[in-house]
Formats: sequence, C-alpha cells, structure tokens
Amino acid sequence: VGDVDLVPRSTASSVMHTDADDVCDVCFSPDVGDSVAGQIIYCDGCSVSVHVSCYGLNAIPAGSWLCDLCDEIKRGISVIKICLLCRKGGSGAFKRVRGSDVCWVHLSCVCWTPET
Repeated sequence: VGDVDLVPRSTASSVMHTDADDVCDVCFSPDVGDSVAGQIIYCDGCSVSVHVSCYGLNAIPAGSWLCDLCDEIKRGISVIKICLLCRKGGSGAFKRVRGSDVCWVHLSCVCWTPET
C-alpha cells in the first residue's frame, strides 16, 4: 500500500462495537463479520472505524485499542494531522509515511489515489 508501513503492532488491543451502519474508513465497506479480517474495530481515542485487515492488523486486539495517530498523541509526541496526499486533516484512518517522523497519510488516500 504505497510507502505506508502497514506492519501490525503486536501490542494493539481493541474493543469491538456493533453498529450495522458503520463502514471502514479505509475501504468504505461495512463490517463483513465472516472472518477476523473483515470485522470493524474502533479507536478508543478518535473512534475511527477500520477493518482489521485494512489497518494492517492480523487479529482483533483485546481490550482498548488506539490507532497509530492517537497512540502517538497519547505518548506526548507532537503530531501534525494533515494527509500528505490530499492535504486535509480531520478524521479518517491515518498511518505514518515510512521513513518519516512527521508525515501522515489517510489510508483511504493511499488506496484510492492512482499515483500511489
């Protein structure tokens, strides 16, 4: 998926919510539920909803879970929440650009921008 490092964090954890209207902030599809990869998890910091596989995880994390961006903020790291591709901030599933300490991208922009 472009230059984004999607190596799953082995320490991730999550609480699954169930809302039939929720869709993944990466692929914009609903919870599939027939496999772990197709289930939606929610960040306890920003409430971003992502499929386990779309966010690069191999399993549903146990307990509370923070997306990478919220995890950095919680650890006191200064984060500029602007996507390098679309130049917009706000909500969405972000990942840090591999090799950068400050650049972030929406995973949806990585997936849906042809030049990436």
